[in-house]
Amino acid sequence: MATTTLPAVQATDLATLLADLHKADATVETLAANLAEWKAYVTALENLILATMQGAGLQSAGDTLLAVHIGRKVVYNCHGTRWPDLYDYIKANDAFDILHRRLSLTAIRARFDAGEVIPAIETVGFDVLKRGKP
Repeated sequence: MATTTLPAVQATDLATLLADLHKADATVETLAANLAEWKAYVTALENLILATMQGAGLQSAGDTLLAVHIGRKVVYNCHGTRWPDLYDYIKANDAFDILHRRLSLTAIRARFDAGEVIPAIETVGFDVLKRGKP
């Protein structure tokens, strides 16, 4: 397994820090692209192994390096046209725990931009470093 030793982050002049950040960004972009390719490769291998095992009627397989077995994953999905029914159920049964507690940034921003006041929602600002081309 290849590893990379990262340089130490140290205080120096701003020009050097900016150059280091630019190089680090380029490296992260390359690694992200490679990671995406490797993940796609792994997924393709897993799908082919699953199909091969299913075709052979196997539930498990392995060798001295790796053991695999076929499991079952269950997911829950609401059909697109049934959301009103689900919302009615949630309201009637006080079942808000089945929803993620996460706000939609796009919807909240649009309502705030339109001047709408949403109870219990406030804006919080903080400084961040934004990047761009010179």
